Amino acid sequence: MRRGVELLAYFLEYKAVSLAKLVVEVFPEEKYRSAKSYFHQFRHQLKANVPGLEIEFDADARLYRLKSEIDIVWDVAELRAGRFEGEPGVFLPSSGNAWAMEVDQAIDPLRSAPDEES
Repeated sequence: MRRGVELLAYFLEYKAVSLAKLVVEVFPEEKYRSAKSYFHQFRHQLKANVPGLEIEFDADARLYRLKSEIDIVWDVAELRAGRFEGEPGVFLPSSGNAWAMEVDQAIDPLRSAPDEES
């Protein structure tokens, strides 16, 4: 499941998304049917292998969202909140998708922000 990390990051960034938007943004080079199949396989594998973490579907809103019973510390959120320790790198460097590049560009100024403790 090579796109698993990207899918999790996508849900951490966008919270709730439609299948159509997810397919276009995370799987732009794939046929819709293949991307949909991959996504549903990932959902099944995540639920089966990571207790307390799943991607649920809200039938009323027709949106998918990450449901977590465990604490997830996302480095992008920590960086945005000014709590990131260490040297932040490029966001999802192997992705190449537009949404990931937009997040990377958005956090770029935070990478070079002066350390307030110095």
